[in-house]
Amino acid sequence: MDIVEPSHLERLIEQARRQLYLSHRELRPDFEDLFRHVDDVIGDRQVSPLEKAMYLLVNQYVGDQQDYFVIPRERVRVPEVYELAPPGYKDYEIDFAVYSGSAQRLVKIAIECDGIRSHRERHADRDRHKDVNLQAAGWTVLRFGSREIHEELKSV
Repeated sequence: MDIVEPSHLERLIEQARRQLYLSHRELRPDFEDLFRHVDDVIGDRQVSPLEKAMYLLVNQYVGDQQDYFVIPRERVRVPEVYELAPPGYKDYEIDFAVYSGSAQRLVKIAIECDGIRSHRERHADRDRHKDVNLQAAGWTVLRFGSREIHEELKSV
């Protein structure tokens, strides 16, 4: 039986997971629940390695007592404004939705992780359409490509 060495990104994911665990186990009273959720996301085969890496990066500051929370694979419905068509709504899945603020001043950040197949023109048009509709609905959209995540994980 051949032993397959984990990819560079998989090693970074495990390293980030360990760092998150060690740095936050004493800071948060709800640490066990949080970490169980982190492990669920990391263990989910439907979540790409790019999304797993980004999820860990977004959650690395959970012990800083900031008032935000992250929801992976969030489904949202926003008004369709990209097309000049009759008014309607469009449903999207956001890789990571970050919510903060208050009910009166809600901050919504959509973090999108684009794999290699997303670089094709067909996907670029779809992504542009999605970004415009989300921005019109009050979202700040941050989009990271696979190259950025693979090669510049810490700076991203």
